[in-house]
Amino acid sequence: MNGSSAGGYVVKQKGSGFEFDQIRAYEYGDDIRFVDWNSSARAGKLLVRQYLDEKNRTIMICLDVSASTFFGSQQLLKSDIMQQMTAALALIANAEQDNVGLILFSDVVEKVVPPSRGYTHLMNLLEVVFSYTPVQKQTDFNVLFLYLVESFKKDAAVFVISDFIGDNFEQSLKYVVAQREVIAVRCLDEVERHLPKAGYVWGQDPETHEITLLDLSKSGARNLQYILDERLQDQTTLFRQHDVDVLDIKTDEDFIKTFILFFKRRMIQR
Repeated sequence: MNGSSAGGYVVKQKGSGFEFDQIRAYEYGDDIRFVDWNSSARAGKLLVRQYLDEKNRTIMICLDVSASTFFGSQQLLKSDIMQQMTAALALIANAEQDNVGLILFSDVVEKVVPPSRGYTHLMNLLEVVFSYTPVQKQTDFNVLFLYLVESFKKDAAVFVISDFIGDNFEQSLKYVVAQREVIAVRCLDEVERHLPKAGYVWGQDPETHEITLLDLSKSGARNLQYILDERLQDQTTLFRQHDVDVLDIKTDEDFIKTFILFFKRRMIQR
């Protein structure tokens, strides 16, 4: 995807695109059109303007299919929104003639659609997104990140679409971001963001099936909300430390507007 559409797929590849990168010494074979004559005169040697290539990208979309995503207090489940987001990214990437691939993951890599382009490939990818039945229930981001490091070329841009209910993946995240651009698309239900005050409620973890009595009284909900907010903030801080942009999607809002504003902001920052 290039800057004329959503801009967020830019991964810095050296080339003759439209985004300026740096001025460097002339090398044999450089295009004479990119010689910076003013800088060359000041330096006393030939210098060229180097740009970034933004085309013919490889996009890997990693979709979380663990059991925690099959939850919703609104009209749609988190998994519904995440599938729609995956489809939107795939459609735009295909329109830009980028190669796009898909990884479905839980605590294992469940399904892989290798990156390619074209209408037939796109239709096959979308069929997998909307028809696949997950095998496992739990989540392990380390499995996904290590698979990405070992299996895909370094210039692929990676979108991870998940509720990011999981911990202890910082080390494997470091390995991924050292080699490629990663964008986290975090989808949480309204109830997960703002706990209702509902007294004492039995709750079941969809991934472990563990049943817990939750204190959602006024004070209990406030304490739990503090823990949830702190977890989200710590996670956001972790992503920022490793130069991972975060797009937060809410299940009670139209994600398209949020999606567009996110990529416009990335274009400005570039």
